[in-house]
Amino acid sequence: MNPQFTTPHWLAGLALAVGLASPALAVQYTQFQPAESQVEFTYSQMGVALHGSFNELRGEMSFDPAQPTAAQARFEIPVASVDIGMPEINEEVGKPEWFAASEHPLAIFELHNLEATGNDQYQASGTLDIKGTTQEIEVPVSFTGDATRGMLNGEFTLHRGDFAIGEGDWASDSVVAHEVNVRFQLVATP
Repeated sequence: MNPQFTTPHWLAGLALAVGLASPALAVQYTQFQPAESQVEFTYSQMGVALHGSFNELRGEMSFDPAQPTAAQARFEIPVASVDIGMPEINEEVGKPEWFAASEHPLAIFELHNLEATGNDQYQASGTLDIKGTTQEIEVPVSFTGDATRGMLNGEFTLHRGDFAIGEGDWASDSVVAHEVNVRFQLVATP
């Protein structure tokens, strides 16, 4: 038996090969894919859970799972792209009492910090601007990905009154609940 190929040398060679290969597997996702991404929401109207989404989403992001604190992201949602499933309601929520789409056409999220919390889980913090009001928010985010595509998924609850969504007769929660559950899936490629 050739002493160069004993088990300890073979294991050392394998460990070295794996160690050298690991940096090559690191991926930085920089090309946001709006067509594959989505923002959806659920709210309650007169006790009935209803769903909606936005048909447009723009953004920029840079995310390397190995360096989460270096992540950068900014996303814009044209609020007129809201889809609640009925054209007349979609038009209604663009009015001044709701999103005021003509005066404030974009909802904007800007990432300020991303911290790893373990097992491909992160805590994202940043600012959310809707209808001219900016609020600091924190959102738990999970990551899945490979060498060709990365996906960040998250969910949070916002209080629509914090952003003056539903003013005047709609300010009360007697018809539309104050809490809105928002879910998102953001897809990017290297």
